[in-house]
Amino acid sequence: MKEYQETKVGSLTTDNMTIPPSHGLYRIAQEEVAAGEAVIIPFDNVAADTASAIAEARVWRDGELAKADIEIYKLEDAGSDTASYRAYRIALRDWPASQSFPDEPSKPLI
Repeated sequence: MKEYQETKVGSLTTDNMTIPPSHGLYRIAQEEVAAGEAVIIPFDNVAADTASAIAEARVWRDGELAKADIEIYKLEDAGSDTASYRAYRIALRDWPASQSFPDEPSKPLI
């Protein structure tokens, strides 16, 4: 069965194509649904918010990984202990696989 995904602004998406309500294909999609040939999956604010939170958390994490690398290089150059930054970097890499990702309180700390 053909599926259309409703977007936040009321358009439909299918096959990597967005169909605005003003387009003739939108009417055809509605007819397909009425005939039982297709379904429209409603827009889900919760799923969209979750996807956004995950993307933001990954951007933050990637920035922190880069900063940790720089700190490790500085400490190595100075002949200092790098263990805490190495542990932080490992925690950052593992964070997306944790059950609490992307919740703010679960962010790894240095």
